[in-house]
Amino acid sequence: TSKPGDANGDGQVNGADYLIWISHYGQSVSGPANGDFNNNGTVDGADYIIWLSNYGL
Repeated sequence: TSKPGDANGDGQVNGADYLIWISHYGQSVSGPANGDFNNNGTVDGADYIIWLSNYGL
């Protein structure tokens, strides 16, 4: 299972996941693979907080 903030599913929350988040920021997309970590349909600051809270884990 992937962790919250793990966009690429490699089991780590790191810079690679941030790049996925930032590349979709402001877009209406769904799912962690697109950086929408809270699955609300929009990649936004709330998703960044999820990524940041789990960074390095």
